[in-house]
Amino acid sequence: MKPMLTLSGALLAAVLGYMFEPSLRPHITAKLPSEPSAGAPIRNKHLETITLTGKVVFYDAAAGQMTTLEPGTKVTLLRVEGDQAIISVAESKSPVSVDLSLTSLAAPPPAPEPEPVVEPEPEPVKEETNAETVDVVKIMRQSIGDGEIKEFAEDQVKVWNAGPEETVDGEVYQTGIVIYDQEMLFGDKPLKAKALIKDGKVVRWLWPDLGMDIK
Repeated sequence: MKPMLTLSGALLAAVLGYMFEPSLRPHITAKLPSEPSAGAPIRNKHLETITLTGKVVFYDAAAGQMTTLEPGTKVTLLRVEGDQAIISVAESKSPVSVDLSLTSLAAPPPAPEPEPVVEPEPEPVKEETNAETVDVVKIMRQSIGDGEIKEFAEDQVKVWNAGPEETVDGEVYQTGIVIYDQEMLFGDKPLKAKALIKDGKVVRWLWPDLGMDIK
């Protein structure tokens, strides 16, 4: 009777060990756990998908040929070893080693700072020295000195010129052109003004590009 109880206890311990302690199963069944065969795919729900940012060319030993992966290809990251990414691709049964700089794991290079845009300065109109110019300039100086225009002062004018005759509203006028500096938010900007002259006096000051009167 006593040997039967001992045998029953041993069997009960073996069953409980098989059910509740998987590590004891090889000892109970005398069978070692099977290992994955060489070349078997790695099954891991947490594998990361990365993108190739450069062209990758590798030798596929299974296919016996060179294989090219273009930038933008999605691949599976198995692990990182130093500066190499070990990836799995559909085109090869074996893992492929690529430089990290050719994958989306690489840090993006800093964007170059845009060069400042420098607008070219307008070429100044050459000041003529004939008698007509002298008279026109004198008339324009007189008009500015008399306060007939408030937009700019005489010391802002950089260029004085006589212009051609013009007909405005049926009247013929001698014209004069000045270029003056106007203070702006980002510095001085050269602007042009035109004087309509009749009978030795400035009748109107205009912005020639807009055709509007200057007050």
